[in-house]
This record gives sequence, structure tokens and C-alpha cells, in this order.
Amino acid sequence: MTAAIHDDVVQVSPARVGAGPIVLVVSNQTAKPQRVTFETDELGGSRAGRIASTPVIPAQGTGRLTIDARSGRYAVHVRSRAIRAAHVRVGAPRKSSQNDLLLP
Repeated sequence: MTAAIHDDVVQVSPARVGAGPIVLVVSNQTAKPQRVTFETDELGGSRAGRIASTPVIPAQGTGRLTIDARSGRYAVHVRSRAIRAAHVRVGAPRKSSQNDLLLP
């Protein structure tokens, strides 16, 4: 997945993925260092939430985070309230390709 931090919004693509390990590559397009957090967007869930954050990403720099996401809704945000969060829907687990051969 990819994300871009702009002065007013965080954008994420794609907005829907299957559950499992996710690597989010983030581009900070702002003039300030930012830290991106990917976390469950649920209130009062029956299970503990999932959360992961990048190290501080310098202005005009890139960073990445990994998270093992389960099905549900997630918010991708920075600390500043002036920058709107992106929302990601994680669906059913993706099929594993482990032990599959790549054939021409």
C-alpha cells in the first residue's frame, strides 16, 4: 500500500485490502516532519485494537510501516488535527501464495 501526507489530508491507496501483513510506504509531502499511525478505527470492540506507527518522516521524505491487519476499519493519520485522516477497510484474509511455484 502507499500513502501520501499533504498539508490537509492523508491519502492511501488502495482503500480496501485483504487481512494479513501490510506494508505501507509513506511519502511526506509537507514542510514538517510527520509520524503516520495506522490503527483500528472501532469503538468498544470485543478484541484489542491494532496499531503501528512509522518513525518520524522528515519533510519531503519517505517512511514505511508494517502491520498484521485483521478484518475491520482502520484510520491512517498524523498527529496534526489540521490534516484529515484516511480510512482503510480490511476485508477477509488474502490467500497465501506460500509453496506456489511461479510458472511462465
